[in-house]
Amino acid sequence: MRSRRPPPPPPPPPASPPAAHKNKNKKSNGRGADGGGADADGAASNVPFVKVLVALIIIRAIPSSFLNGIHDCDETYNYWEPLMHITAGDDAEESANSRALQTWEYAPENALRSYLFLWLAGWPAALLPPSRVAFHAVRLHLAFWASFAEAMLITACYRRFGRIVGSNAYFLFLISGGLFTSTTQLLPGTLTALGFTAATALAIERKPLGVIACVAVGSILGWPVALPAAVPLALLVLIDCPSRSLVSKVVVGLVASIASIASTFAVDAHYYGFKSLQPTSITPFSHLSPLNLLAYNFLGGASDLYGVEGALYYVRNAILQLNVLFPLAFVSPLVVAFAARRVDALGALAAAVPFPLWFALLSRLPHKEERFLYVVYPAAHVGGALTLALLPDAVSGILPSTWRKLRYACRMLASVAGAVLLIAFAVLSVSRVVALRLHYGSAVDLYAYMPSGATGNVCVHTEWHTFPSSLHLPERAQLAFLPMPGGAKGPLMPLRFEGTSTVGRPFNRNNEETPEQYIDSPSSCAYFVVRAKDDVEAADAVMAAGARKPRKLLASLPYANAAQSPSWARGWFLPGGLTEKRIVWDKYVLFEM
Repeated sequence: MRSRRPPPPPPPPPASPPAAHKNKNKKSNGRGADGGGADADGAASNVPFVKVLVALIIIRAIPSSFLNGIHDCDETYNYWEPLMHITAGDDAEESANSRALQTWEYAPENALRSYLFLWLAGWPAALLPPSRVAFHAVRLHLAFWASFAEAMLITACYRRFGRIVGSNAYFLFLISGGLFTSTTQLLPGTLTALGFTAATALAIERKPLGVIACVAVGSILGWPVALPAAVPLALLVLIDCPSRSLVSKVVVGLVASIASIASTFAVDAHYYGFKSLQPTSITPFSHLSPLNLLAYNFLGGASDLYGVEGALYYVRNAILQLNVLFPLAFVSPLVVAFAARRVDALGALAAAVPFPLWFALLSRLPHKEERFLYVVYPAAHVGGALTLALLPDAVSGILPSTWRKLRYACRMLASVAGAVLLIAFAVLSVSRVVALRLHYGSAVDLYAYMPSGATGNVCVHTEWHTFPSSLHLPERAQLAFLPMPGGAKGPLMPLRFEGTSTVGRPFNRNNEETPEQYIDSPSSCAYFVVRAKDDVEAADAVMAAGARKPRKLLASLPYANAAQSPSWARGWFLPGGLTEKRIVWDKYVLFEM
């Protein structure tokens, strides 16, 4: 008997088309399907925020908090010293014996500096005794928030610009010598850089209200002079963020600005004195430090008294701190323009333009300082990441489409060059960090050799500008200044605090020395810090200053003589003695008197 054939199985359901074909007919806008950036395979990418944050903290932030030196005497005298004064409980009017030092900018008659900034950046110091532990705690605090904002920016680059740009930015931020130096310095520009970095991340993600708030708070509570660097972010908010009305943007900007100004005024008025709320000698705005600072710098101030540099000053400093990243960041807006179809062009330009813009503006000013560039260092790293990722497309895009072989060869060459530049950046960044530590770290390390029970005056004359702050001195020791050797005219030095609201102290705005800044007699020096060719010459310098013969040599550490050493040798470190043998070394010496 023949068996019945089973019925045929039902036909399978039609297969869904691959995801890549679903959007095949959609109009391309140069971004990934989720609105993110397009990399080599046209797909947006992502990376966990916490992973990026932890890596930044471990690899760069913590080492910088403990190994980074003091690179500017302004950091010491305008920020570390007053921070120590207010956090150690020495801010009462009658506190004439404070060890902390007050500059003319903190005189109530001038009121250029914000006490609110000191509390925002340095509040961990209030939880600890005034010591090196408090110093490093503040730096760890600064490093954490810098890493937090940078992690925001890196993850935004992954989402909006794609895997290649995000990976480049991740690597550059992790290994950067410039950020190692800048992010843990107690400077208002550090807070402004933090605000601008977060604002850039939010601008890339098209979150306009957050951009406005971060720029307003970062500039007003930090360094208001840097506000022009945020113009590209403001333009992006106005041009490419239509989801929010102009009214809501104005309201958020006004609320953030008014809250920042009001809180600054309240805190500064408390320290400069409620009973002396009259116009300062600089502006009619009483103790509103941001306005006083702007007026001093742009309305007849005398910042030129503190040094005038040539047009190439920032070029030299950018080469030292950013090395190969400097030209990459500088040309990034042009590269983005040539490869606009491969990336979110408006977001990329808003992130990349602040560096060359701020660099050009600063270069026109006569008074130049390296720290003025710090606020756009994060923008430089994003710009460099964009250049490295988009350069192959930009180079091949310049050539006619019929030159296929040459376009392909140029793309390959640009890709190889990008990999070489990343390696060079890493090597030179590590070399720079090591050089700063080995060549100039003695200025901080020396004070660790003082006895823990040391008391009395720690005297300096020529090396006043490398002093790392009174937090590095034992509890009962205090810094004291001596006149410059040979009767040379010295600058205006700070005086010990006598309360934050004391008026009529012997300060001036002309950077002219006053007799009150020096101790009465060199014989009252209990310790002496001096730099010389060797220990014998150091002892002779002490006695030439009028002090007695040193009783004991406590420490003698090597310190690079910048004036007599080649710039390339002192600026970078090369193993095998290639740089160390070319440096002219001095001795940084601590004597007990």
